This record gives sequence, C-alpha cells and structure tokens, in this order.
Amino acid sequence: MQGNKVSIGEIDLLAIMILVITMLLSSLFHEIGHASACCYFGEKAKSIGLGLYLNFPVFYTDVSDIWKLSRGKRMVVNFAGTYFQLIFLIPCIAIYLLTGNQIVKYLIYTINLNFIFILNPFFRFDGYWIMSDLIGIPNLRGKSNWIVLALKNKILRKSDSSGFWRQIRIKEQVLLVIYTVSTNLFFAYYLFFVIPSLLKSCYLELPGQVKRLVVDIAVGNSITFSLISSVTAKLFILLLTFYFFYKLIRRLFVHD
Repeated sequence: MQGNKVSIGEIDLLAIMILVITMLLSSLFHEIGHASACCYFGEKAKSIGLGLYLNFPVFYTDVSDIWKLSRGKRMVVNFAGTYFQLIFLIPCIAIYLLTGNQIVKYLIYTINLNFIFILNPFFRFDGYWIMSDLIGIPNLRGKSNWIVLALKNKILRKSDSSGFWRQIRIKEQVLLVIYTVSTNLFFAYYLFFVIPSLLKSCYLELPGQVKRLVVDIAVGNSITFSLISSVTAKLFILLLTFYFFYKLIRRLFVHD
C-alpha cells in the first residue's frame, strides 16, 4: 500500500472505479443505440432499465414495437447497440494509442468481451434476435423448444396438432434443427460445467478469504482491495446462482 492507494498490479482502486463507471456508461450507450434506431424507424422504445437474466445483471431496452417493422429494419435496430458501442470504442482506442494508458487498455478488452457476450445467439440478447431474423422464424427459442417436444411426441407416438413444421421451408427447418441442437449443447455446458466451476471456486476459496477478512478487521490490519473485491464477487455469484436455481425450480414445479 502506497499513500492512500490500494494497488492491484498496475491498477489502483481509483482506476478500477473509473473502469467500472466507464463500462457502465458504455453499456448504457449500447442501449441508447437500440432506442435511437427504433425511433429512427418511427417506433418507440418503451423503456431502458436494469434487470436479471439467468444469473447475471444486464441492461435492457424494451423495443418490442419493432415487430411492426420489416425484417431488415429489425436487424438494424438489433445491430444498433453494438454500432453505438463501436463508436464509444473509437476514442478509447485513440486515447490508448496516444497515451498507452492501462485503464483504457482494460476498458477496450472489456468492451470487446462484451461484444462476444452480447452477440451470442444462445442468450436472449442482440445475437439471439439477429439470428431469429436471419433464419426468419419469430420466437426462435419457443420454436426450438417445440422441436424437442415434437421429438418427444413422436417417440410416444402422439400427434402434432400445431402444423408448424409444415408451414416453414426446408432451409428454415434445417437451420432451426441446427440452432436447437447447438442451443441445448450450450446450455448443458453452461448448466453442468460453468456454474459448477463457479460454485467450486466459491466453495474452495470463499471460507478462507472470509476468515482472513474477519481476522484482519479484528486485529486492525490494512484491508486489501483485492481481498474485499474477491469476497464480494464470490458472494454476488452465489447470490445470483441461487436465485437462478430458485427461478428454474419455480418454473418447473410451480404453475400459476
């Protein structure tokens, strides 16, 4: 610890606060992009807010009115968030090239990782809606669930009364099957590998870190920011994961 700084490698506490605030502004700018494109085509964005998806918090923009638009215009609205964030990224890259500032470098890395996350077609983010319009099937997740149900009915020799499968072209059928298989494999990986890995990390590391934190407070030692942030992050992961499983179990067993 030097002066009033609490250092973690090359980045101190103030730098981390700046990084977090800037990233939040970048995410908000992303949502403004969706709202702006929606308004450009004559429809209204109903709201911009913060919510919970699976077991992590996310910004969202309610642009449900874009279903009145053509497929091409909907895709513009869906890409607009990433487009705005790219605009946000340009001065960051320029600043880094001119100054070599490490905070800006981490910000650039974080925004690029965010692009991968947002454009993932398996989560209900931009990539999902883009994929839905590319394939030409609204409610893509619901239709992919229908395939699983239809397969189950076929095994049980039950008839399909929806007629949905006969209403779409062969190309769309093939793409929908590929999407369905890929989605289920992805969520199986997420549910049975990613979440258990996070929980294992919390189980192995959190008790010792909490003990160190309590001891340091008790004896009056300086508390490192790395310890506080690690404990906070793990508790946050546990809270969101338990909430995710609560929602999942409620959805499976509780019927309104």
